[in-house]
Amino acid sequence: MKRVIRDNEDVSIRAGIYLDDSDNIKFNWNADTDDDILQLVYDLGGKFDSNNIRYIYGYTFNPKANSEDKRIVRNYLKNLHAKVFDEDIDDFVEDGVCKLCRYTDDRKFFKAVVDVESASHKDVSLTDIMFLHIHENIKTLSLSFHLIKKMYKDIVFDEDKARVALSKRGKANSEVERTIREISDKFETLKASGKLFQMKRFVPKEIRDSFSDYLQFKTDEERISYQTLRGDENSGCNVLIYDDFYISGSTVREIVRYLHSINPLNTVTVFILVKQ
Repeated sequence: MKRVIRDNEDVSIRAGIYLDDSDNIKFNWNADTDDDILQLVYDLGGKFDSNNIRYIYGYTFNPKANSEDKRIVRNYLKNLHAKVFDEDIDDFVEDGVCKLCRYTDDRKFFKAVVDVESASHKDVSLTDIMFLHIHENIKTLSLSFHLIKKMYKDIVFDEDKARVALSKRGKANSEVERTIREISDKFETLKASGKLFQMKRFVPKEIRDSFSDYLQFKTDEERISYQTLRGDENSGCNVLIYDDFYISGSTVREIVRYLHSINPLNTVTVFILVKQ
């Protein structure tokens, strides 16, 4: 079932997920109801963060849903690597992407898409399916970049920047220094682990912008193609970053740093399939 959305086409898209009496996942294609645990987002104007980056969401959890039901649905969607092709999942992702394409004028101008591959990436994921439907529905795309995390030993941690961030939070100098020592000790331990960088390992969140250079292109071909986003001095490219459930603000800002390093006029829109 393909829903390629054309300009000025009036298409009603309905989709939701609910649980039956046995807590089995069920997809609802006929109507949007208050019983759906996961519902399509109808306001796709997007929300802007403090850095003027727009975030758009495909689905959101029903505020009436309890935490256990949300957990069941979230785990089901995040563990797709254990499943073969599922038509309902494919339609679910497609409807979210089509919602973006139907109601977001910027889709006409997106030149490139970027995703950050999870360190635990398996055979199939929601982002893999999103990639296919985004390219099917956004015809202006000419470039795709898959970013992957570097290993801890290759990452830069700026202690001075972290100190400033913690001080702005109102922490006393002694507490700032203790936090910096704890983070530095953890960072040095992880450097010896041989593992890929994971931002979630570091708290408080205020210090996360102190880490940099933790992303790299998956292939040399993508790294070379990236230079075409340089554009000219009077214009930039509109780039779509996408993810399934969550991408940290720090990671978005790191991608923006990459994009602005070759052209400060490049702009970014973030599309998250499911708002947590």
